[in-house]
Amino acid sequence: MTSLISWVGTDERGNASLYLASDSRISNNQEKWDFGRKLFTSQKYPEIFGYCGDVLFQTQILGQIIQLIDNDILFEPKDSHLLKTEKIFERLNSGLETYPYQLGFEILYGTRQFSEMKSEFYLSKIAYHNRNLTSEFIDIPKEKSALIINLGTGKKFVDNYIGKWKQSDAGSTSRIYFSAFCDSLHFGEDLRSGGAPQLVGIYRNKGA
Repeated sequence: MTSLISWVGTDERGNASLYLASDSRISNNQEKWDFGRKLFTSQKYPEIFGYCGDVLFQTQILGQIIQLIDNDILFEPKDSHLLKTEKIFERLNSGLETYPYQLGFEILYGTRQFSEMKSEFYLSKIAYHNRNLTSEFIDIPKEKSALIINLGTGKKFVDNYIGKWKQSDAGSTSRIYFSAFCDSLHFGEDLRSGGAPQLVGIYRNKGA
């Protein structure tokens, strides 16, 4: 499966950044390969994606979605985060209609509305289980830097290292979440997570 987390960075003015981190391992019960792409980011806009679970569908469909976004086909300039999530959901649902496998997955989609000090960050989780696709918005803490969500087979190990980093001098900073994530991969306690860590982020201005 994988390790997949999202966290928010906050300064004295509010939320300043939104991140996703993942590992690079693709595996089954017998074999593993540590060069898989699990995070996707627009080259032009504040749009980021990460996944865990089934690999084939998500690497294909998310690559297509990113290309549609960057070519100004999927979104309109004034689309709200609600409408953008709905369009992504519809694209996924359409692709699943003829997908021959029933492996489940979860996708995290991060975006930003407006820019600079008007910035508002959003995170959605889209899940596919038992032939049913669902979508929900995940609350993002606004008072301080914090973990938003932790998914995948490596969840408990990442949580363990986050707890340790919170006891350090850097415990109140956003960088502890990536540090903890890297520690969990380094020590290799989850056999289905491994390879190089991957990181994408959105800030108050420009694209991802």
